[in-house]
Amino acid sequence: MIKIEIYTGNNCHLCDVMKNLVNEFRTEFSFEFKEIDIKSDVELFREFKDKIPVLKINGNIFAKFSLDSKKFRKKLENLSL
Repeated sequence: MIKIEIYTGNNCHLCDVMKNLVNEFRTEFSFEFKEIDIKSDVELFREFKDKIPVLKINGNIFAKFSLDSKKFRKKLENLSL
């Protein structure tokens, strides 16, 4: 199963945009989706405080700040094989 995590924060417009884009792919691809508020963990906050949103696929950073839907689709297609 593909695991997707998005590191987010409060009042983050870019986070909302990225989450909405990821959700658009849920009907086409099967994956676990988890949103993580960086303020929930001191270490996460230190690492990502000025870099959100961050999207990880299977534990690896795939995108920061914005998500290219074509690249995301290609990645999901490759992982779904």
